Amino acid sequence: IKFLTKQTKIKNKEKFKMKTLVTGANGFLGSHLVRILLEHGEDVRAFIKTGTSEETINELNGEMERVYGDIRNLYDVMRAVNGCEKIYHVAAIPGYWAKTPYDFYEVNWFGTRKIMQAMAKNVARKIVYTSTSNVLGKNERSLGKEGTEGDFPKDESELDGPYSRSKFLAEQEVREYCSRYEKEFVIAHPTAMLGKFDLKPSNQGKYIRMFLNDKFFGFVDRTLNFVSARDCALGHYLAMEKGKHGERYILGGENIQMGNFFSTIRDIIGIKKPTFKVPYALAYATAFVSENLSKITGKEPIAVLEGVREIKHSTAYSIEKARRELNYAPGKIEDAIREAVE
Repeated sequence: IKFLTKQTKIKNKEKFKMKTLVTGANGFLGSHLVRILLEHGEDVRAFIKTGTSEETINELNGEMERVYGDIRNLYDVMRAVNGCEKIYHVAAIPGYWAKTPYDFYEVNWFGTRKIMQAMAKNVARKIVYTSTSNVLGKNERSLGKEGTEGDFPKDESELDGPYSRSKFLAEQEVREYCSRYEKEFVIAHPTAMLGKFDLKPSNQGKYIRMFLNDKFFGFVDRTLNFVSARDCALGHYLAMEKGKHGERYILGGENIQMGNFFSTIRDIIGIKKPTFKVPYALAYATAFVSENLSKITGKEPIAVLEGVREIKHSTAYSIEKARRELNYAPGKIEDAIREAVE
C-alpha cells in the first residue's frame, strides 16, 4: 500500500504534526480518553465502529478527526493507524457475555493483531494497550491479598473465561509485535469503572440500573476495586507519557466492600432500597442456569459464569505502582458513584 510506504519516510515531525489514535473512541473509557487528550493539546483521531452510537462524543464535533470501520478489517485499521505516532488501543468487547465465545477472540484478540500489523508497517512509535485487571492477581487475591502487576498467569487456561482469556492473548500479540518491530508499549489494567457516558452499560453500570429500578436480586459480598472512568482515562495518558516500556499498570481506585457500595448509592438517592447478600453457591447456580438459557433464547443472561468465578475471592487491587511511576492519583470514588447514579 503506497501511502503507508510514504508515511514511513516522514522524519520532520515539526513539519508534519503526528496524530494520536484512540480505538473505541465512542465507548465508555474511550469517550473519556479523547477528552483528556484534547485537553492536553493532542491531535486526536477517533476510530469508531461503523454504525455505532456517537452520543458520548457528539459535543466534540469538529475537535477531532473521525475514522469509521471495523477493528476486524485490516484495511479499515490501516486507514486508522496511518500517520499516527501514538496509539491507545481501547476497543474491545467488554464484560462477560457475547452471543458466542468466539466473538471475544475475534474482536479482542484478532482485532488487536490487526492493530499491531498496521502499527508494524507505520510510523507509530508507542502503544498503550487496554487490558483488564481480571488477568492479574488471581493467586494473591485467593489468599486475601490485593492483586498486583507481578501476579500474572503463565497461560490463558488459568483464567476464568473467554473475556479474560482473549485479553491475555491480545497482550501477547502486543508484546510479540513490539519486540519484533522495535516499538514501545505499555499495558493498562483498568478495574471496574464508574461515571458518565456509561451508555451500553458496563457490568457495574447494569448493577446500578437494576438496583435503582428495583430489579436487583442481590450481591455476593466481596471487596471490589472501583475507579472513576475519567481518572482511568487520565491514567492511560500518564501511561503513554511516563510509563516504562514493557511495563503494566493497574489503573484502579478504591477497594470497596459491595455492601458499602450499595449503601453509598442509597445515601446518594436518599431512599432506603433493600439489598440482599447472596451466597456464592447460589450466584454460581443462577449464572449456570441463566447462561445456558441464553444459548436457547439468544438474550443476555442475568449472570454469567465468568463474572461469578471472578468474584469467588476478593477483587481488591493495589495501585501503588501506578502512583509511584506515573504519579497516578485517582479521586474519591463517591464522586464517580454519584455521576453514575445521576
